[in-house]
Amino acid sequence: MMKVKLIGEIISKNIFVTKQLTSDNSKFPFFIKYIGTSTDVNLDANKFLGLNDYIIFYQLSGNTQCFIKRQVEYLKENDLLICSGNVIPLKFSAIRKNDSVCCYVIFSGENANFYYNMIREKRSIFTINQLSNIQDCFYEILTCGKENTLENLMKNNLSLTTILTELFCISSDIKRSREMIPQSESSIKISLQYIEKNYKNEISLDELCQQSFISKFYFCKLFLKTTGYTPHEYINRYRVNQAKNLLTFSKMTFTAISKEVGFMNKLSLDRNFLKYTGMTPREYRSNF
Repeated sequence: MMKVKLIGEIISKNIFVTKQLTSDNSKFPFFIKYIGTSTDVNLDANKFLGLNDYIIFYQLSGNTQCFIKRQVEYLKENDLLICSGNVIPLKFSAIRKNDSVCCYVIFSGENANFYYNMIREKRSIFTINQLSNIQDCFYEILTCGKENTLENLMKNNLSLTTILTELFCISSDIKRSREMIPQSESSIKISLQYIEKNYKNEISLDELCQQSFISKFYFCKLFLKTTGYTPHEYINRYRVNQAKNLLTFSKMTFTAISKEVGFMNKLSLDRNFLKYTGMTPREYRSNF
């Protein structure tokens, strides 16, 4: 937590939100083009990202909403997102004003694409252990970003290499864990894929069990253990998340949205939306 406090002090003492590093960095395997900090996130990353650039966005505290390829992701404390510059749109905004502390780097270089392809997952969002070296590296980058000296450029290269290496290790651990998932949990994965394809329609427990080829009792027990939710709750949460995208990116009526995401009527949408987000669809649309 001490490193988070120090980064917070750097953010509070600097008036810049995004600072450009303009020195000739082309001789380095990586080079940082921009560094950024914020205590009230409102970032359109595409204004700074080139097609061959990459961004690492680190959520130090609070929560941030990320719009990525017209999907909505939510970053909580200690979450880190890595993304390429060809993703449009890519925007970040704080969920609550003055309640989100983050820092980010935009980088490129001849080794950037290789490392990115080794690291990236489907979501490319990682939860970082506070004891890892990543916080130290961000602190070093923010400290060195004040002056474009050769020494600082070399330190930034080392820090960025360390961050990418740690992300590669995390990504490798995730892949190994997936390979070790037992067949029973693979059955749950099949049912989750079925929900993704059919959430607009009514989905019964019998249908899900038929997809997984296991009994209702064992299926419900395994589903709860794997996802943390009952099948019914998971489906409704999934529908609410789809409704969020439509509320943000479309002008559809609330009744039309409720039918589009699989709820029987607007009342059902309102009830579940309030239950899982703490606000009504109308309040959500007005805020986001």
